[in-house]
Amino acid sequence: MLLNTNNYRKYEVEQQPHNVYPDFSDSYLFETGSDQPYNIELPYPVQDPFDVPPDLKDPIKQICNEKKLYKTKIKEAQQRKVLDKVSNITSGGSEYKYIPNLLFEVFHQYKDPDEDFHNDYNIYYTNGILDTIELNNINYLVWPRNDKLEFFSQKDKFYSDAPTMEGPICSLKVNKNSILLKYKYDIILLEIFNKNNSTITFQLHFNIAIIDAKIQSMLLGLIQINNVFSIWDCKKSRMCFKRKNKSPNKLIQFEFWKKTTVILMDTYMLQVIDYNSGTVLEKFDPKLMTCNQLCNFRILINNTLLLASRHYIIKTDLKNFSTFAHTMGFPPLFMDSLDNFLCLANHFQSDKILFSGKVMFGLPQKVSGLEETRDEAILEYPGMVLNDTIDKRLKLSTAGVKLVKNDDEVLIYFVNCIGDLFCQKLSEKSLKNSQSISKFYNWASKIDRPARPLHITNFEEMGDAFCFLSRTLGKHDELKKNGAERFLNKYNQIYTYSNVTSTFAKGFLSIWEDTEKEIVDKSSLILEEEELPYYDKVNSWMEKLDVTYLNN
Repeated sequence: MLLNTNNYRKYEVEQQPHNVYPDFSDSYLFETGSDQPYNIELPYPVQDPFDVPPDLKDPIKQICNEKKLYKTKIKEAQQRKVLDKVSNITSGGSEYKYIPNLLFEVFHQYKDPDEDFHNDYNIYYTNGILDTIELNNINYLVWPRNDKLEFFSQKDKFYSDAPTMEGPICSLKVNKNSILLKYKYDIILLEIFNKNNSTITFQLHFNIAIIDAKIQSMLLGLIQINNVFSIWDCKKSRMCFKRKNKSPNKLIQFEFWKKTTVILMDTYMLQVIDYNSGTVLEKFDPKLMTCNQLCNFRILINNTLLLASRHYIIKTDLKNFSTFAHTMGFPPLFMDSLDNFLCLANHFQSDKILFSGKVMFGLPQKVSGLEETRDEAILEYPGMVLNDTIDKRLKLSTAGVKLVKNDDEVLIYFVNCIGDLFCQKLSEKSLKNSQSISKFYNWASKIDRPARPLHITNFEEMGDAFCFLSRTLGKHDELKKNGAERFLNKYNQIYTYSNVTSTFAKGFLSIWEDTEKEIVDKSSLILEEEELPYYDKVNSWMEKLDVTYLNN
């Protein structure tokens, strides 16, 4: 239905449920628009790894994990109704406040990492940190790596110092020779003249987090988490446009469009705004279901829009639209197109797909991940199965995807959150993965393996190592004895010579005492006479004993 108003045109289209495709036909189930499907090479690392701390945390997933833990503790406290258990107690004429331990633990140990963050993915990392720039007629890939900006091409590479700000770089966008760096609270515009010459031309700092930032002809656009969109003039260093989204839906992305217009996208619809007059020219509402929020979009060369939602791709000219299944398990946060190729990815390294050809009704191809390369490398190099240090590095979040054409080849580059760059080739011909496996093995071999700490596993294995330190038996050895041995051991400890008070018993036990052990003086028990036969010794010894105890 088309509504004409004084301010803008609004397009509303009745939308089928996201799991229903009324135009779908099995005749083009795997149709790609090309003569044959493309083969995708296994991904391999492009450069040698650099050292990372052993306690490295994934900066993209960290805020999601902290927020999830915080919500879990809050929910647990609510279920136990700990606030109802807070009470005042009077004791000894003084009044005290009773606070349950769970409430005290939540207050002191678990804090909300970001009060405005309510997503299941990191909304600050949705534009990618990987882009291309042309310098001296050479196309370079540029991305942040190890506190530097790295420029890489097939023939050359160099580094440039990245400005040091609070937190990592969340987004990187290139406009001609300018590189826009977006941090969580800061914006920096770098002008790159050559390999050895770069300067900061514009800089902004905010107290409110930035979700999206793009630049066009020295005009800088920003979306902040408080639902405010603004445009800044970088030459004059002033704000020239500001708009607060009145809809309850959150703004997530924007793109500069024709002349003085921008396209704003929130979680369920698009708006075309003239930033000179501030008027809304058009609204596009595809009537999405609640579970099918918009995540990303891209403007194609023919001004056609590709919108990525949680469940499918929407292709539209703001009047009519069609939908295509992307089959991804998580929202597609990164989108890049080249010729007839469209690549979608998200923060999960193994969740990438590729549409190839002009027809998008067919199911997309799944792009192989690093785990598949590792599995193939283990088959060829069995010793890699012992190297478990690379697993954590392979699971780091993806932070950017780029399609690049090199001669007649199409390459998929992607980078993780710490700056490791990986590549895989597309070809209509069959590809051999031997080079990818070899490069991956060499890369994995150069990753430092931390020394394993020495742990005492159990007493059975380490018993011989400590046998010379003590002549006593430990509890573990005591348990291995049978019942009779344990009884005798306990009996001997109780009825030792030193524990017996009876004079007769002492004399009797002294016969069986080991001569090497220390015993009390028995001289009073032995006749001070010259040597006698043994039967005379026994008779004499019995006569000298106090036998009153026996008579009793």
